[in-house]
Order: sequence, then C-alpha cells, then structure tokens
Amino acid sequence: MGDLSQIEAEMARYRAESAEHVAQLAAARRVRVMCDYSADGVWSKGGGSFDCTALPITPQLVWRIRQWQVDYERSGYWTGEFGLEGGLEAFAETGLHIAIEMKRQLPDWTIVYSDARRRAPEASATELADIRATLTEGDDLERALEAAQLYTDRFRAWFEYEITSDVVESGTPPDNYPK
Repeated sequence: MGDLSQIEAEMARYRAESAEHVAQLAAARRVRVMCDYSADGVWSKGGGSFDCTALPITPQLVWRIRQWQVDYERSGYWTGEFGLEGGLEAFAETGLHIAIEMKRQLPDWTIVYSDARRRAPEASATELADIRATLTEGDDLERALEAAQLYTDRFRAWFEYEITSDVVESGTPPDNYPK
C-alpha cells in the first residue's frame, strides 16, 4: 500500500491527471463509505466506486481506507465466514471510525456509512420471484438489476446512515435501525 510519502505523491498525481473527476466529487460533496470486492472503499453520489486519493483528505485516512478495503477482500464476507480477527463487529466498527474521521476532515460534505452489521430483511417470496422472473423472461438483466435495486433501496435506511455531528460526537451509530 505504500508509505505516507508515496500516498501523498499518488494523491497529487491523481488530482492533476483527473482534475475533472476531482471537481465533480467536490461539487457533489457526498461520499458513501462502503467496501465491496474489487472496489476502493468509497463511492460517489452516482453510485460508482472511486479512488479515495481523489478526496481532499489526509494521506493517513487514505491509508486507513485502503487497509480496510484489503481486510474486506481477505475476509470471506460473502461466504458467510467472516475470517478477520474481531469478526464482523470489529470490521464494521473500523468502517464507522473511518467515516467519522472523513466527516471531521470534510465537515461540509455528506458522508454516508454502509454498516455491515446492519442487514436488510430477507426478500419476500414475491420479491424473489419478481427478481427471478426478470432473469428468466428473455434474460433481461437490466430489469433484474432494477428489481434488485428497488428491493435494496426500500431497506437502504436500515443499513446505511449519514454521519451527522451527533454520530461524530458520540462515536456510535444513530438509533434508527428497526427492531
């Protein structure tokens, strides 16, 4: 991952080479902090993962985000066997602290954290049937993705939340998760 001086040089190079992208991110002022396979741990308002060196944050925070993403890739998250020391709880807590630090460094930005500890309920049989039907009816992948996205968006508030001043101050997630 490199030392901090390497990250600083990489940040300067990326910002110079991708000035338009950096400007778009700065104009949107919104970042989702979330790991996924082959991603970078941060996501734009439009939903695309991007290199965290584009953000006006410290090299130390870039390093933490990258390490967190590497941990995720090694974790076995999708197998159901979360194989990191401290388990899912420790991983998600690290992500929360990264999101809080990002909010401290970007106070006028909207920072959203996708908390791996919080899960949407299982899709109903009807929802699953709708998603499956779109896959089998002419293999319309776009319709299937739309159906899956509608399901995800319906429960997004269950597993994603904004890092507000209250979250920064308390260091804990908001109490908005349905019981």
